[in-house]
Amino acid sequence: MITKRKILYARSRKTDYQISNEDYRTYLDQHFFWFIVGFAFSTFLFFLFFKAQDYEFREALKIKDKLTFYIIVSTMIASYPAIKFVKPFQRLKIKDLNSPRLVYDETALEQFNSYEPSPKALQLTDQVQLSKRAVEVATLITGEQGSGKTVTLDRYHEASIQASSYSIVHDPKGDYTDKYLSVGEKIAVIAPWLEQTKAIDFGGMIFNKDKNKQDAILNLFIVSFHGTKPDGDSYWYETSYAVIKAICLKLCKEKEKNWQELDICQEFYSKQTAEDFHNLKEFYPPLGNLISKDGNNMVDGIIGSCVPTIIKWQSISNFWHDEKSRLNIKDFLYRKTKYKHIIIRNDATYESIASSVVACFVNVATAFLLDSEYLNFSKTLKNREFRFLLDEFNSFAKFLDIPKFNGLNDLGRQAGIRLVICLQRRTQALHFTKNKDLANDFLSTFPNLVICRMATDDVKDYENILGSYKVIETSQSANFNKDGQSSSERTQERDIKNDPLILKNILGPDKTGVFVCIKTVQNPIFTVVKIPFKKFGKEIIAQRQAQCKAINKKFITNTFKQKNKESKEIVINTASKEIEQSQTLQEKDGFQFSVDFEENLTTKLEQPSAESSSSKEECNEIAKIGLEALTSLADPSHAIGLLNTTVEVLEAIEPPTKNTNTLTTEEKLKKLKGRK
Repeated sequence: MITKRKILYARSRKTDYQISNEDYRTYLDQHFFWFIVGFAFSTFLFFLFFKAQDYEFREALKIKDKLTFYIIVSTMIASYPAIKFVKPFQRLKIKDLNSPRLVYDETALEQFNSYEPSPKALQLTDQVQLSKRAVEVATLITGEQGSGKTVTLDRYHEASIQASSYSIVHDPKGDYTDKYLSVGEKIAVIAPWLEQTKAIDFGGMIFNKDKNKQDAILNLFIVSFHGTKPDGDSYWYETSYAVIKAICLKLCKEKEKNWQELDICQEFYSKQTAEDFHNLKEFYPPLGNLISKDGNNMVDGIIGSCVPTIIKWQSISNFWHDEKSRLNIKDFLYRKTKYKHIIIRNDATYESIASSVVACFVNVATAFLLDSEYLNFSKTLKNREFRFLLDEFNSFAKFLDIPKFNGLNDLGRQAGIRLVICLQRRTQALHFTKNKDLANDFLSTFPNLVICRMATDDVKDYENILGSYKVIETSQSANFNKDGQSSSERTQERDIKNDPLILKNILGPDKTGVFVCIKTVQNPIFTVVKIPFKKFGKEIIAQRQAQCKAINKKFITNTFKQKNKESKEIVINTASKEIEQSQTLQEKDGFQFSVDFEENLTTKLEQPSAESSSSKEECNEIAKIGLEALTSLADPSHAIGLLNTTVEVLEAIEPPTKNTNTLTTEEKLKKLKGRK
């Protein structure tokens, strides 16, 4: 809570040595001086007043009622300058007024507002209004659970709605879907597992006649689902990345924009041999250097590295395969849809696909917004503000292209892009940057800080952020002798640290609101303010209801029924097209994989052909091994230990081909380990 400043009253400057230099003090003789001045001014007014009533001043004071009136009113008038004109002060003078200072007493708002330039653009509370300059740059909200991040973030959402901005919202709890609908906003919800939601047009967003732009979007699309390059040996990551990219380029060439995630799965499952993967070099030449035409002993590792990503797309296709109308990200950014806000939901049950879908939308939107084409387009807009409001940023940031995302803070500002993100701890930046220097670079791109009650892990970090400031201290000493009191003064310079532990104890919720610390760009004051609790969009609803009433219309809001969508299994034949065409129905031996996140991973085997020597028990054992292998591969780290099981299951289910390679499982693993 905000503390009240303690003020000490000294008799005069001669007694100043009795008070610590840090304490605020005033002198009684100063109060008395201004009281006399005020009383004298009041007496002059009464002199004129009595004269206007044809009374001599002295004669008027002889009348009891007039004397009483004169004394009471004059005392009241004289008290005003005696109190207001004497300002409490410390015997400390700040050397540099632009140095950062933590203020948490009743003067905090006054000092903060004095440094906040005009015009104002965002109102957080009745007393706190942020400048246009502050709103234009990125804002980072940090605080542990229950510290008031959501209450604070609500104000930024309300400001976005009132400014008629377009926005992309990450909604991990599902709150903002209902909040936006309650104020009458037009939204599209992205959540594959829910009904009443939109599907993303992957083919439409990737395909571009400009191959450089197409390549840039495609890379971001793959990173969103495949993850960023791991530390250490990344051979299998790069190989699987190249395979997926080649498949997508093949689809772009053959189908242009008329393909989706299901097409990627079908293309991947149609590849059975090293030659199949090697031939994809036609669409992505570097793949020819990574995969040898005769390297069938590598197929197990290639498939094992790609499977976790393919599983995500197949899971999404189980929800989206029958979507006829899909949302094109570029159309939304260029204001060609009826929606003003895209709300991307998250869910712990579907965390794997949910985080990748969020990252995909943010990654691709970032690339489009930073394009010079969009900058030129934004100049034609009357209201060009576009906002990212991303709660729980850490939940999907590991799939983001962080260097490109940082560009929104600098290059994006020219196009009216505003960025607000939330983290529980600043140290979480290490989770998705994997490097302390990169984490510091990322955090430094947010000049505006809203600090809610901090986690213990962040205290040390905030010591550096809050910093210190230099003051010139004047000390007084007194000596008493037979001639009386003599005093002397000396000045010295010293540092005062802004203590984060003070903030940790002050910040947090109470019964009527939450206390947060705000620091904006070019404002040296870290001020503690209280943001009161209130219903989301209360003022917006009242304003829109009044507008509708003025034109005899009813204010109508929509509702969102949170109902899970039924996941329909899409069965994909993994046998290659060439083999299907060359074999008769009696000779064809294929296998089918289906993935359903609600039923976990399942493996289905067709009835073996007459030529197969495997018994039913062996088939059941193969299915069991396959289930364990695919489940373990959900970890995209592609560690060599996981490949052992994958090699065994792929050997067991590999359809008959002309390949005469008879390497054993152990020999294959030796070669795979050699690649590592």
